[in-house]
Amino acid sequence: GRYDMVCPLDNATELHKYWPTSDLQIVRESGHSASEPGTIDALVRATQSMAKRLNDAS
Repeated sequence: GRYDMVCPLDNATELHKYWPTSDLQIVRESGHSASEPGTIDALVRATQSMAKRLNDAS
């Protein structure tokens, strides 16, 4: 999330720069907790995206 104090946005951005196949999602009004509404939505979308990638690869 945008207000994540465990993994600050600068760190996530730096990691994304060196991991070009990653998909960086910045969730506004969220911190590190997976139970925040915006984070829940982003996790569901990411899970669906990964499932599609895995299904397409098989």
